[in-house]
Amino acid sequence: MALTKVSYSMITGAPFNVADYGASPSASAAVNQVAIQAAIDAAVALGGGMVQFGHGVYQHTTTINMGVGVTLKGMGRFATTLLSSHTGAGVKMTSTINGSTAVFTNVEDLLIKNTNASNVDGGYVDVAGTFVRMERVGIEGFKHNLILDQTELADFTDVDFEIPLTSWVWLVNDSSYTPTALRGFTNRIGFHHCQFNGTTASVFDDGGYVHAFNDCNFNGGGNHIRAAAVIGLKISGGEYESASSTNFSFHSTTWQGASVGVCINVDIGGGAVIVPTVGQTCIDFVALGPSAVTIGNVYLGNTVNTKISNVANVGALNIVGPVINAGGGPTISGSAAYMQNLMESGASLYFAPISASAVLNNVLFQNSATGKLSFKDSSGVVNALY
Repeated sequence: MALTKVSYSMITGAPFNVADYGASPSASAAVNQVAIQAAIDAAVALGGGMVQFGHGVYQHTTTINMGVGVTLKGMGRFATTLLSSHTGAGVKMTSTINGSTAVFTNVEDLLIKNTNASNVDGGYVDVAGTFVRMERVGIEGFKHNLILDQTELADFTDVDFEIPLTSWVWLVNDSSYTPTALRGFTNRIGFHHCQFNGTTASVFDDGGYVHAFNDCNFNGGGNHIRAAAVIGLKISGGEYESASSTNFSFHSTTWQGASVGVCINVDIGGGAVIVPTVGQTCIDFVALGPSAVTIGNVYLGNTVNTKISNVANVGALNIVGPVINAGGGPTISGSAAYMQNLMESGASLYFAPISASAVLNNVLFQNSATGKLSFKDSSGVVNALY
């Protein structure tokens, strides 16, 4: 009796296994490029589906074009690798700009890696797509590990952003990546339990609506988050350590210098631990800072510098505590408009200055060296409250 070999792709509803199209860890990069793209195109032709990779390293030659309704799935973050050495994007989904296209793309359980030190693009790029997800994925070695340009309703969970050339993430808010792209389309973006590792890298958030970083971990880097023109930015929980520059830096320009406006409604809290390199500031409202800022339930440590700088540039800063200053030195330079339910304790601890118009409600500051509250008045003199 003759037996027929059955491939996954012959079974109705089964994943589109790249092996059935000729891709293999032992195949050449050119063969894998054609095979992987063929599997994605086959899934798109049937309305979407899962494109499955096995164990191993799949070399490819150029950008893999993602398709609507497609899930790329490997065997695990350390088990499946898409490896390239070209200067372009690793995986890219492109939709019509200045609109909204429901793409429903997903990437799971693999590593997207590039080894070219002259790379100029993103590891994963989405342009103008809605409903974009990524889970248990690593991205490494691109100029920008992730680029979202006019992307909406996107969530990244347990993603490991490793050692980019320039940025971990670039959230685009102008035409600097896609010509003629308008502002205000990169909306409702969430990062959850993600890891960010690198020496000089940053998250460049150039604006949009409702961006969130929830319980993430940042190690090294320059500015952990450099933000401008975000309406509704929430940084909740997580650890932000060893930044070589200010952990959170707020501007009115993009990272490339284009004027886009200030952030509005910024919320930093949720037990976040913010620990820069010694000599750096935790939070800096550079130039024209954001308006409507709330800071509370955070730990600011590891530097004797001012923890929160240039608050005079903020339209309305509310500190609702507790805010723990663990490194000495002033907690803020400038004056918060409103402080409530705030308790501070530390040596040489003071706000510098507290203006006569500031509202303090249920606030306790205690200098652990003297047992007294200390703050600077408008003339720069340090005073004790009692």
